[in-house]
Amino acid sequence: MENDKIALTFAESKGFISVDFQEKWNGFDVYIAQPEDMLIIGYPTFILVKDGVARENKTSEIYSLMHFTEVPPDTTESLG
Repeated sequence: MENDKIALTFAESKGFISVDFQEKWNGFDVYIAQPEDMLIIGYPTFILVKDGVARENKTSEIYSLMHFTEVPPDTTESLG
């Protein structure tokens, strides 16, 4: 329960209003940060808590946290 409070405090400092516990991952408790009235387009914001310290997910962790087995190919190249 202590990690729930730590995650919520961290999320609130980033402008979110709540967190939902998702799972344990690599020794972290993982939460998804929930906005109040914002529509989020794109990847969710994950809050990771371990040893009493919260942090936001790193870009390199997002696919693992979302349980993708492969990183999608780069789609920023021109199709022309």
